Amino acid sequence: MTGGPLTVVVTGGSNSSGIAVARAFALAGHRVFTIGSNEARIEAAAAEAGDDVTPLVCDLSRLESVRELASEIHGSTERVDGVIHLVGGWRGAKGIEDQPDEDWAALEQSAITTLRNVSRVFYKDLGSSPRAVSPW
Repeated sequence: MTGGPLTVVVTGGSNSSGIAVARAFALAGHRVFTIGSNEARIEAAAAEAGDDVTPLVCDLSRLESVRELASEIHGSTERVDGVIHLVGGWRGAKGIEDQPDEDWAALEQSAITTLRNVSRVFYKDLGSSPRAVSPW
Protein backbone atom coordinates (compact mmCIF):
# COMPACT_ATOMS: atom_id res chain seq x y z
CA MET A 1 0.00 0.00 0.00
CA THR A 2 1.02 3.56 -0.60
CA GLY A 3 0.57 6.43 1.83
CA GLY A 4 -0.98 9.81 1.37
CA PRO A 5 -4.49 11.11 1.64
CA LEU A 6 -7.50 9.00 0.75
CA THR A 7 -10.55 10.08 -1.21
CA VAL A 8 -13.59 8.97 0.76
CA VAL A 9 -17.31 9.08 -0.04
CA VAL A 10 -19.66 9.20 2.95
CA THR A 11 -23.28 8.42 2.10
CA GLY A 12 -25.92 9.43 4.61
CA GLY A 13 -23.72 12.40 5.32
CA SER A 14 -26.39 14.62 6.82
CA ASN A 15 -27.06 12.42 9.86
CA SER A 16 -25.00 12.64 13.04
CA SER A 17 -22.95 9.56 12.16
CA GLY A 18 -22.21 10.94 8.69
CA ILE A 19 -21.07 14.26 10.11
CA ALA A 20 -18.79 12.54 12.63
CA VAL A 21 -17.25 10.22 10.03
CA ALA A 22 -16.73 13.04 7.51
CA ARG A 23 -15.14 15.20 10.20
CA ALA A 24 -12.79 12.42 11.32
CA PHE A 25 -11.55 11.73 7.79
CA ALA A 26 -11.18 15.45 7.01
CA LEU A 27 -9.25 16.10 10.22
CA ALA A 28 -6.94 13.21 9.29
CA GLY A 29 -6.14 15.01 6.03
CA HIS A 30 -8.28 12.99 3.64
CA ARG A 31 -10.51 14.30 0.86
CA VAL A 32 -14.17 13.78 1.74
CA PHE A 33 -17.32 13.88 -0.36
CA THR A 34 -20.43 13.70 1.79
CA ILE A 35 -23.70 12.68 0.15
CA GLY A 36 -27.29 13.44 1.11
CA SER A 37 -30.68 13.64 -0.54
CA ASN A 38 -31.55 17.13 0.74
CA GLU A 39 -29.38 20.01 -0.46
CA ALA A 40 -29.85 22.31 2.54
CA ARG A 41 -29.25 19.52 5.05
CA ILE A 42 -26.14 18.12 3.36
CA GLU A 43 -24.60 21.57 2.95
CA ALA A 44 -25.19 22.32 6.64
CA ALA A 45 -23.78 18.92 7.60
CA ALA A 46 -20.68 19.42 5.46
CA ALA A 47 -20.10 22.85 7.00
CA GLU A 48 -20.38 21.28 10.45
CA ALA A 49 -17.98 18.48 9.47
CA GLY A 50 -15.24 20.83 8.28
CA ASP A 51 -13.87 23.08 5.57
CA ASP A 52 -12.46 20.25 3.46
CA VAL A 53 -15.74 18.32 3.16
CA THR A 54 -17.55 18.57 -0.19
CA PRO A 55 -21.35 18.18 -0.05
CA LEU A 56 -23.18 16.54 -2.95
CA VAL A 57 -26.86 15.73 -3.46
CA CYS A 58 -28.00 12.37 -4.82
CA ASP A 59 -30.98 10.04 -4.69
CA LEU A 60 -29.04 6.84 -4.02
CA SER A 61 -32.13 4.73 -4.65
CA ARG A 62 -31.84 5.57 -8.36
CA LEU A 63 -28.97 3.79 -10.12
CA GLU A 64 -28.65 6.45 -12.82
CA SER A 65 -28.38 9.16 -10.15
CA VAL A 66 -25.55 7.24 -8.47
CA ARG A 67 -23.76 6.94 -11.81
CA GLU A 68 -24.10 10.71 -12.26
CA LEU A 69 -22.76 11.22 -8.74
CA ALA A 70 -19.71 9.06 -9.51
CA SER A 71 -19.11 11.00 -12.70
CA GLU A 72 -19.23 14.27 -10.77
CA ILE A 73 -16.79 12.96 -8.17
CA HIS A 74 -14.46 11.57 -10.85
CA GLY A 75 -14.49 15.01 -12.48
CA SER A 76 -12.63 16.42 -9.49
CA THR A 77 -10.50 13.50 -8.29
CA GLU A 78 -8.70 10.63 -9.96
CA ARG A 79 -9.96 7.89 -7.65
CA VAL A 80 -12.21 6.88 -4.78
CA ASP A 81 -10.48 4.89 -2.07
CA GLY A 82 -13.33 4.29 0.31
CA VAL A 83 -17.10 4.42 0.67
CA ILE A 84 -18.77 4.55 4.07
CA HIS A 85 -22.46 3.78 3.54
CA LEU A 86 -24.57 5.18 6.39
CA VAL A 87 -27.95 5.19 4.64
CA GLY A 88 -31.08 3.40 5.74
CA GLY A 89 -33.20 3.29 8.79
CA TRP A 90 -35.96 1.41 10.47
CA ARG A 91 -39.21 3.30 11.00
CA GLY A 92 -39.93 1.32 14.12
CA ALA A 93 -43.01 -0.50 15.30
CA LYS A 94 -44.23 -2.47 18.28
CA GLY A 95 -43.00 -5.68 16.73
CA ILE A 96 -42.50 -7.49 13.47
CA GLU A 97 -46.11 -8.65 13.32
CA ASP A 98 -47.57 -5.13 13.20
CA GLN A 99 -45.04 -3.67 10.77
CA PRO A 100 -46.92 -2.48 7.66
CA ASP A 101 -45.71 -3.48 4.20
CA GLU A 102 -45.06 0.20 3.43
CA ASP A 103 -42.45 0.32 6.19
CA TRP A 104 -40.75 -2.81 4.86
CA ALA A 105 -40.73 -1.31 1.35
CA ALA A 106 -39.19 1.91 2.69
CA LEU A 107 -36.52 -0.06 4.53
CA GLU A 108 -35.74 -2.06 1.41
CA GLN A 109 -35.33 1.11 -0.65
CA SER A 110 -33.36 3.05 1.94
CA ALA A 111 -31.05 0.26 3.07
CA ILE A 112 -30.85 -2.45 0.40
CA THR A 113 -31.43 -0.59 -2.86
CA THR A 114 -29.09 2.27 -1.97
CA LEU A 115 -26.34 -0.13 -0.89
CA ARG A 116 -26.73 -2.16 -4.09
CA ASN A 117 -26.51 0.95 -6.28
CA VAL A 118 -23.54 2.47 -4.46
CA SER A 119 -21.70 -0.87 -4.44
CA ARG A 120 -22.27 -1.41 -8.15
CA VAL A 121 -21.10 2.03 -9.14
CA PHE A 122 -18.02 2.33 -6.89
CA TYR A 123 -16.94 -1.34 -6.99
CA LYS A 124 -14.13 -0.86 -9.53
CA ASP A 125 -12.88 2.26 -7.75
CA LEU A 126 -12.55 0.45 -4.47
CA GLY A 127 -10.88 -2.60 -5.99
CA SER A 128 -8.37 -0.55 -7.95
CA SER A 129 -7.42 1.83 -5.15
CA PRO A 130 -3.73 1.59 -4.28
CA ARG A 131 -4.91 1.51 -0.65
CA ALA A 132 -7.33 -1.40 -1.18
CA VAL A 133 -7.20 -4.17 1.37
CA SER A 134 -8.60 -7.53 0.35
CA PRO A 135 -9.40 -10.37 2.72
CA TRP A 136 -8.61 -12.87 -0.04
